Amino acid sequence: MSCRGVWILHPSGDIIAAGVQADGQILERLAQEAREAFLNGKAYAEFSPGGHQWIRLYPMRSNSFQGIVAVWDDNRGEDELRLEITSMAHDINNVLAVAAGHLELLQAQSEDPGPASLGEALWMLDRAVDLVKRLGRIGTQDEQPRVGVATPVREPLEHLCAWLSPSRYRIELECDESTPTVRLDRADFIEIFQNLLKNACEAMPDGGVIAIQVRAYQDHVSIIVRDRGPGIRSEQIDAIFAPHFTTKHHGQGLGLYRTRQLVEACGGRIQVVSTPGLGSSFMVTLPSLPDSDIMKDSRTIG
Repeated sequence: MSCRGVWILHPSGDIIAAGVQADGQILERLAQEAREAFLNGKAYAEFSPGGHQWIRLYPMRSNSFQGIVAVWDDNRGEDELRLEITSMAHDINNVLAVAAGHLELLQAQSEDPGPASLGEALWMLDRAVDLVKRLGRIGTQDEQPRVGVATPVREPLEHLCAWLSPSRYRIELECDESTPTVRLDRADFIEIFQNLLKNACEAMPDGGVIAIQVRAYQDHVSIIVRDRGPGIRSEQIDAIFAPHFTTKHHGQGLGLYRTRQLVEACGGRIQVVSTPGLGSSFMVTLPSLPDSDIMKDSRTIG
């Protein structure tokens, strides 16, 4: 993004100072937008004079200054980058589709039901496709988390448990047969618990038991992930969800930060209880989806 220039305007729309020249039609629109933004009490407004350009208005209301600051931006660089990312996501999807095709062929040639590892590999490829789709939505209106969809809890948790090394970790999954369904996109649900299970594994590098407990209530589902690692010191509890906070030698400290973002975006919450020397428990509370809404979503998808 590059800045073409800045204006300072009076609440009436008159230009007090100008750092850029523009034609009369743009200036007339600028004055109109500035007046409306200030009179309507807006904190921000914008309009496009054409092409990749945007003029963004910031009303200022203080004892020392009453007026509007307008910034003329050129988003050409952002649009070109977004196009490149979308194109790259398309190419990666094609590669994943070929890989999935070969795995499905191997699975078809195997004795029924075939090696479990093939099924898990196909499931992980499907997960990769979800991530690439999200990559292709960066910077678009579809970028925000999808919260109006239904995700059954048990199936993705079982696959994520199979993803962990059985020689090092024993998974204790406690989930009722009547699978609860949460109001959250499947890809976001998987990312949340993949992050939490990865975190549990890293807390126990020599292996151990990881317990997952699912409880369904009237309007929400509670999912607890417990490890038996060294725990988290009390002075670190408030910081673990902050971006770039990490106690590891390698890592960016974004896993738990991203996890909390996804949980809170759908109206849920995440809490942690930890005792040094005994391990940590991460409890995720997600809004559940009534049966009537599940049927409605199924009809829409089908």
